Amino acid sequence: MKILIAIHGNEPPGWARELPRVLALPSGALVRFLPVVDVPAPAFTSLTPWARRAFRAALDDWRRDAETRIRNSLDVLVETMPCPFETLWARAPRSDPARAIVEQAKLWHADLVVVGPDTRSRRERLFLGSIHRSVVRDAPCGVLVWPRCEAQAVRANRVLLKPA
Repeated sequence: MKILIAIHGNEPPGWARELPRVLALPSGALVRFLPVVDVPAPAFTSLTPWARRAFRAALDDWRRDAETRIRNSLDVLVETMPCPFETLWARAPRSDPARAIVEQAKLWHADLVVVGPDTRSRRERLFLGSIHRSVVRDAPCGVLVWPRCEAQAVRANRVLLKPA
């Protein structure tokens, strides 16, 4: 069984510490951690040189912040995962971490994708979309959204667990 554990950096606190205790791994399971770095890349081309430098610096700060959040979760998962695993870093295309997660699940032929609920503000989720909802909707395999949530239908044969 191939289990893809996606880390998008917007999971709730304590998510990584609890996950290995909750996830019942069958013997011989292949586990892959997929840290997805979400850095926006708007197509600004008409900026002045000064504005381009400031914009690049802001994006670098954003990337460093995202990588720090992701690395914190990844470090905890590495410490607590009871079985062998591999790690594959990915960048979010067009600032869409869900797309990167779904693409990797398809490429790797994953049997299960594990993802934490998106804890960004309601406004951010409205404009950017909810990461876990998009993964549940588009993934080619089963999806576990952890921590435990209240069930809510997303499509006919899938159930999304809504954060409590």
